[in-house]
Amino acid sequence: MTGLEGRAAVVFGAARPPGIGAAVARRLTRAGARVACVEHVGVGAGQTFGASATAVEKLAEELGAVAIPVDLFDGASIEASVAAAVDALGPIGLAANLSGGTGIGNGPLLDLEPAEWERSIAVNLTSAWRISRALAVHMKNGGAIVHLSSYVTREPAAGFGAFAVAKAGVQMLTRALGRELAPRGIRVNAVAPLGVGGPVGNPGLAAVLAGPDEIPLGRYQSPDEVAAVVLHLLSGDASFVTGETVYVAGGA
Repeated sequence: MTGLEGRAAVVFGAARPPGIGAAVARRLTRAGARVACVEHVGVGAGQTFGASATAVEKLAEELGAVAIPVDLFDGASIEASVAAAVDALGPIGLAANLSGGTGIGNGPLLDLEPAEWERSIAVNLTSAWRISRALAVHMKNGGAIVHLSSYVTREPAAGFGAFAVAKAGVQMLTRALGRELAPRGIRVNAVAPLGVGGPVGNPGLAAVLAGPDEIPLGRYQSPDEVAAVVLHLLSGDASFVTGETVYVAGGA
């Protein structure tokens, strides 16, 4: 793919399950990009929006990348993480925001406490806006951003209403930013996967699918199959694509 070699790239959600961020970081490294792996450190049982400090440091060591912690609930921390990536790599040209996840704000919408709703929206939608805002300041010579949405924006699963609403918001954020940032040469797109890693690697998946037979291609997908689409959207091969969400869902 064109336009990746030598570029400074930041991957948010680099070490969290089900492994999309790690697959993107590996592909960027193989393509010759210089990578910063950014991750929300420390989550509770059943939560998928972060990883341990050890996990992100191990990934960064494997790739010769930079490991940067972030608190996705804290706007100042997000800005600091982007600034740290710029300090380490120079001006950022490529960014994959694969943050967010389940395990927070789960349950029927009308049964949620307001604080649960707000935290799910914060980690899945508000953080995407904050990350985009922080990145745009440093993308002086244009660039590309890819956000992570989800197939549940089309088929919301029971107990995942807040997550679905937030990820639908990511798609509209992508459209709005794609238009607003186009004059500055910054493209903004999103991917919306389904069935990544199977229920073992993706604890929330069992609530969305009874099994792989519900996917027309008849199987779960690997994180790398999403990463391949992310890399295309980041690359110069997608130079006239912005404001779009690509569903990577096996025909569902």
